[in-house]
Amino acid sequence: MSWQRRLANTIFMRIQQQINSFLKLNSISISNSAMCGYCDGKKGQKLWVTSGFFSNRMSIENYQLLMDRGWRRSGMYYLRPNPAMSCCQAFTLRLNVDEFQNRKMHEKVLKRIQGIKPMNFEQELQIPKPSALKIFKEKLQTDIDLADLKIMPNQDHYSYKSISLKEKQFIKQFEEELYKRFSYLVLPAEYKDAHEYALSKMCVYECSLHKPHVEQNDFTFACNFFSLLINKMKVYEIKEKIREQLDELMKGVQFEFFYGGELKNNQFYIRDQETLAHRKLKANIFQLLLTDQNLIDKNKNKKPIQYQIQIKMVKAKFEQESYELYQRYQKKIHGKERSSENQYRSFLCQEFPHKENSQEEIGCWHMKYYLQDELIAVGVVDLLYESLSQVYFFYEPSYKKYSLGVYGTLMEIQYIKERQLHNQYFKYHYMGYYIQDSKKMVYKGEYKKNYLLCPKTYQWVQLDQYLKNKIASLDPNEVEIQLADECNIIQDMQFEQKEMEQIITQKIRIHINNRLYCVQNLRQSYSIYFKTLFETLLPRIGFQLIQEFIFQAK
Repeated sequence: MSWQRRLANTIFMRIQQQINSFLKLNSISISNSAMCGYCDGKKGQKLWVTSGFFSNRMSIENYQLLMDRGWRRSGMYYLRPNPAMSCCQAFTLRLNVDEFQNRKMHEKVLKRIQGIKPMNFEQELQIPKPSALKIFKEKLQTDIDLADLKIMPNQDHYSYKSISLKEKQFIKQFEEELYKRFSYLVLPAEYKDAHEYALSKMCVYECSLHKPHVEQNDFTFACNFFSLLINKMKVYEIKEKIREQLDELMKGVQFEFFYGGELKNNQFYIRDQETLAHRKLKANIFQLLLTDQNLIDKNKNKKPIQYQIQIKMVKAKFEQESYELYQRYQKKIHGKERSSENQYRSFLCQEFPHKENSQEEIGCWHMKYYLQDELIAVGVVDLLYESLSQVYFFYEPSYKKYSLGVYGTLMEIQYIKERQLHNQYFKYHYMGYYIQDSKKMVYKGEYKKNYLLCPKTYQWVQLDQYLKNKIASLDPNEVEIQLADECNIIQDMQFEQKEMEQIITQKIRIHINNRLYCVQNLRQSYSIYFKTLFETLLPRIGFQLIQEFIFQAK
């Protein structure tokens, strides 16, 4: 190897030891169109249009600048949507935690989390001992099968799946029968809409749910059809005609009925012997729970055990328990039968280069949420010097009702506030993209105060009702979108032709065969190609980044 080649290798190794960012030249795509994952291609002829490139080495400082130019990363791929060209208009969203306040919906989630319990949790006091349950069933004195009756005396509650299932079947049968018969009700033409409305809203429901005693002449179900209908009618004679038709309409039914009239809010009551027997049994169960102290646990008034979620911060790396949770989440929530280990590693286990002696939590981290010893969620975040950026969040599907995604975001905000005690500049939470007409993305606007990045001026604009209205009224044929009221473009993104030519030809570094070249030092054919490429890339990343990046030809 010649001394020139050795010298070039030495220089390049020193460059690599510095924290530089390397972009693969052949991966740069200025305009890449694809099917949109947010609207599924339902917005006419437009597709999801992005710019992008691959980088296997990105400094934290450079990534911060990229996010402030509208870029986000997915593993080693970096992309920037073009809201004017795309079907869905995506804008970078960030939150200043100094201005954040919990909203009512956030308080509800935090309250719900206080009652979270492990899914394999089974409190011993919930179900009485077999002997107590046997005594309970003996006191009921019924021929109805009690095999699946479960009593939770410490909650004055019970479950009886077989009876509940039968009641649902009865309700369905009653609704079908009544709908068919009430459809033949004859009314003057002006009440046709009222008739159709009552039929569409009609339902049968169980009445007197908690009545302690049920007599032989009690009615077990009621229907609201006549209440809905008569509320739309004001003529007394018409109401009387309805009463006259009722007996004729109900000829041949297999159950007893009773029209309550105005004293009973025009409800239509139903009774048959089987449902009456079930209703009597349920009333007896309820009465026993209230009165029999032998079956009520002495510790009933004790506060339930509260379980706390523990958060563990670990550097981004492959761990089997996290990967298995990710697979369950993808299958149950997104319907993806198989998620490969390689895809998981490249997406969520990529690290940023940073100073090895740094004691700060910097780079890509996994916030792992544990309930007891069970991993129930993982939040993947990029920790930068002044901000936290959400990468992805996945959770155990069986805990979906607890809104763990919202809880995770609130905990990330809390983490930023705690970190501010040591770094006052660490105050921004980057939440990805805000898409106003996408149910998947619009929820991000509920964390206030938050700001959108204007794709023309690169100024941050508060997301309030005024801005939402402005976005809603944007012309879909706009070539360029401006969210800020004033066109004050930041200096790094202001371009003059002469300055652009100078930067492109003299300041950009291209790595070829362990040597760094400027565009003006390349052969003319290469020089023309790279000039064209960088003229389109420069307006998307700015002067500072295009000079700090090292572009790898291979």
